[in-house]
Amino acid sequence: MKAFKWILVGLLGLVVLFFLIAQFLPDSYRVEHSVTIKANVERVYDVLTNFNLRRNWDPWIEEDPDATTRTSGNAQGLGAVWSWQGEQVGTGQLMIVETVPGERIESELKFTEPREMESSVIWDLRAQDSMTTRVNWLVEGTLDYPTERYFGLVIEDALSNDMKRGLQNLKRILESAP
Repeated sequence: MKAFKWILVGLLGLVVLFFLIAQFLPDSYRVEHSVTIKANVERVYDVLTNFNLRRNWDPWIEEDPDATTRTSGNAQGLGAVWSWQGEQVGTGQLMIVETVPGERIESELKFTEPREMESSVIWDLRAQDSMTTRVNWLVEGTLDYPTERYFGLVIEDALSNDMKRGLQNLKRILESAP
């Protein structure tokens, strides 16, 4: 009976420690990457706001090519919605909520499976000259207490490689097209 008591106390201690540590972990995340593309800013903006073209460069769909995707509402620009469902990518949608043509695109990202999560996706575009654009991709969001805060410890690593690959895909497509 004493051993059972100590096991119970130990388990209770682990649970308390789990919640205590989570209290001190960050409650938000921000992952940001950039690339310079040899294409004018208007063309880059057009590709980024056109969800009919997203499948061509999106790094997550590249990993899950059997995923189904669709656009609803407008396929391009403010109010455009792109949704997906796949074994690797789960289920979710991306909706463009604000634009400044040739400069900025803001979207809401919502995952519904394998778990619910929301993020903001922001693209900042800066013309370097008439044929070169600096593209900055930012994903940020909040992390619920307690379990998502532990996810925050690995989210930058989880997103960084994919975002870098997506930017390289975007660069390749834009620089190879006439």
